[in-house]
Order: sequence, then C-alpha cells, then structure tokens
Amino acid sequence: MRRVTWGVSAGVLCALAVTGGCLLPNFEKVDGTAGAGGTAGQGGSAGIGGSAGNGGAAGNGGTAGNGGTAGNGGTAGNGGTAGNGGTAGNGGTAGNGGTAGNGGTAGGAGSPGDCPSGTTTDTPASCGSGPLLGCGTDKTDDCCSTTCLPGGTFSRSYSKASEQGWTDPQYTATISPVYLDIYEVTHERFNAFLDAGEGIAANPPSLNSGAFGDFPGWQSGWPLPNDKAEYATQFSGGDGYCTGGSGWGGNDDLPVNCVTWYQALAFCIWDGGRLPTEAEWNFAFAGGSQERRFPWGDGAAGSGYVKLCDDFQTGGTACEIPNAFAQPGSFDDAARGRWGHADLASNVIEWMLDSGSLEAGGAIRQTPLSEYPMPCSDCVYWNGLDDGRMIRGDGAVGRFDTLEVGLRQAEHAQVMASTGTGFRCARPAKLPN
Repeated sequence: MRRVTWGVSAGVLCALAVTGGCLLPNFEKVDGTAGAGGTAGQGGSAGIGGSAGNGGAAGNGGTAGNGGTAGNGGTAGNGGTAGNGGTAGNGGTAGNGGTAGNGGTAGGAGSPGDCPSGTTTDTPASCGSGPLLGCGTDKTDDCCSTTCLPGGTFSRSYSKASEQGWTDPQYTATISPVYLDIYEVTHERFNAFLDAGEGIAANPPSLNSGAFGDFPGWQSGWPLPNDKAEYATQFSGGDGYCTGGSGWGGNDDLPVNCVTWYQALAFCIWDGGRLPTEAEWNFAFAGGSQERRFPWGDGAAGSGYVKLCDDFQTGGTACEIPNAFAQPGSFDDAARGRWGHADLASNVIEWMLDSGSLEAGGAIRQTPLSEYPMPCSDCVYWNGLDDGRMIRGDGAVGRFDTLEVGLRQAEHAQVMASTGTGFRCARPAKLPN
C-alpha cells in the first residue's frame, strides 16, 4: 500500500470527481490501476486517482492535453489524466506505468477505495440527476460520495491505545468488501426520497428488500409516516435540535436527524443500499486491522477535529442552535478515517442495521461487548423484535470519553431523539470478474 499525495487542491478534485468521491490528500488509498506496465482495454476502469478534469496542469516534464493533467513524465490526452510515466488516451486514465484505452472511467459510481480495481456500485438514487455539492471542508464535494471498504478481519471495539478500557481483542469480526458512504445523509438527499413518494406507509420498501446475513430485510407492518407532511412536523419538533426545524434556516446541506430506524432503513433501500452493519461501520472507524482508537488514529483530537461539549450547559455558542451541527465533512480533513469517511466521531450519532437490547422500560442502553455475536463473518445481530437498534459514533454535543472506538449503545427503533438519529448507507460492492 502506498500513500498518494495529490498535486492540485482537494476542492478542485472534489468538484471534478463527480462519481468517484472526494479525492482528498493523505488518505491511504490505491491510485489508478491500468497497473504497473499493464494496459486497460476499451472501457477499462481506473481506481482512485483517475479523473478527467477541466483545467488540469502538467507535472514535471509532462505535457497536458485539453483539460487533462499529466503526472511526472507523463502525457495526457484529451480529458485524460496520466499517472507517473503513463499515457492516457481520450477520456482514459492511466495508473503507474500503465496505458488506459479509450473510454476508461474512474471507478464508476463510487471510488473503489482499497478494493480491487474495477470494483463499483450503483449510483445512489438520491443523486440520479447528478452530484449534490455541499459537503467537505470547502463545501464543494458531492454529498453522495461513497467508497469501497476492502474487507478483512479485525477486533471490534478494541484499541491497544484506548484510555477508556476498550482493550479486549477477543471480539473479532470479518467483513466482505462493501461500499460505505463518505458522508452522513443530508436533508437534500432525504428530500429527494420524499419527493419520489417514498418513505410513507402507502409506499413502503418491497418485502425482504435490504436483506443481509441474518437480517431478513424489510418486513410488512413496519411503521412509516402517512404522508410527507408528517415528516415536516417531525423535523420541526423535538427540542429544537432537529436540523429540519426553523432554527436551522432550512439548510438542506445539514445531516438529516430526528428520523427513526425504519425511516433511515427505508431511505437506504430506496437509495440502492441498506444501513451498515455494526461490524462494517466499526471497521471503517478503526481503520480495519489498524484498530485505531479514533478514526484519525491513536492521538487525541486536534483543533477542529470534533465538537466537544463535555458540560453542555457551559459549552458556549458552539454547542447551541444553529451551531451544534455542521455540513457533513466540515470538520478538519485530518479527522477523517483511513478511507476518507467523515464525521465518524462527530456530528450525528448513526443508526446501525443490528438489533440491540434496551434497558427496562425501553431506555437507551450502553451495550456490553459480551453481547457481540461470535463467531462473526458478515454478521448482523438480529433478534426479530421491534425494539432496540444499535447506534454508533458521537454526536454534536459529545464528550471526550465517548469518542473512542468502543462505545456502543442501543436505542429504540422508533425514537426520533434529535442528537442520535442520523445515518449513512452501505451499498453492495460489485467486484470485477
């Protein structure tokens, strides 16, 4: 694995990589793969690092064609991007030393991340008409960006560097390659879902759709609002921290919250995926087998990494409406996970696919590691009850002791508590033949 450092600004790359995700610097990713000395044929696929961008610049000794960008010693054709020593044809993208044929693409819908070159997934339905810009530190990235987790085995809720006691490595899990959205779902994307007539009792997801592992998929009778107007009431209620309420100025770029587990799942199914399993989400947070204490590593949070309100009453204006939540990806880029995922330790807490047991009376419960299913290979803990669901991550008004990898809680599936009900989606990885 080698680290790629890009020669143009992150904002430019985000704007150009319409379907490939935001190609930010210094994340551990594999760049474009016609392969060392290899050749990608017609319609070949390039991994991260490939992009036909307007207004590109020539690198050392290179010559850039119209709108292309040449790497060291490379020559880019019309609209192409050449890697080190490579030559890109019309519209193609070459990896190190490789040559891309006509029509090569950068990862299709979603970047392959560390998955095999040519891995892709379907374009999210919420972005079917084009990219939805507004995410990332400069708010120019596509909020539908998604990238492939390579899969592997790791210890869940574990880091040898933990200071909160998450030091038991026995709860291992293995996941297969899967796409996980870079950003939490925004109101703009959720509104596309509602505008399509989805998410209501008269038009639920298809029976058993979204099934994965022991999770049977959507079941008949699961509750959804009767119409779009009920969502508007829901978003304007609560304690004022629902981002769809009037106190937030109608900012559709904010992450949607105040949604039930059923509503989040219905959106993800319509959007071409499902909610992530707890194991998949934890894998992204921990950097897989790196088993990080925080998404960014083992070191404490730097300035701008998260928003902490250890004492909410004295947290100041940073923890108040309309400052408590931010556009997805607005925190420092250095706070992202190994594969570029934003806000895993901040903004809104996120719904998982898995069941989780509650306290007596249905109250939220911190869930012990002993309740992890073992062995775990692409596992989902599913008890078949319409009660608790797992939530992971810290919220906008989190505390320092809740940021680490191991904290896991269960909340009732129908709860709409504003600071704990955001989400992102997982999507099937289509591996190359």
